[in-house]
Amino acid sequence: MKNRLSNELYRYDAEEFGAVHDPRILDESFETIKIQLLAQGLIRKSQRKHVASDTNRYWSLTPYGENYLMKLRAILKGSSTEIPF
Repeated sequence: MKNRLSNELYRYDAEEFGAVHDPRILDESFETIKIQLLAQGLIRKSQRKHVASDTNRYWSLTPYGENYLMKLRAILKGSSTEIPF
């Protein structure tokens, strides 16, 4: 999740500001972001089972988070917004 967020911030900066900088997020900042997403009910610890040797933490969107994301990213009918493929 941290790497994905870092990459998205890097892409956003490059597209919006033409700025290219180190996309890494400090651990302390990432923990703050994660707590905010948890507190808002957007993510939860993944319920999916993993092998015992896998010590990584996994997160998933809550149903509320998925619905909220769809509202943010949905392209309204008749909109002239192009899909970035």
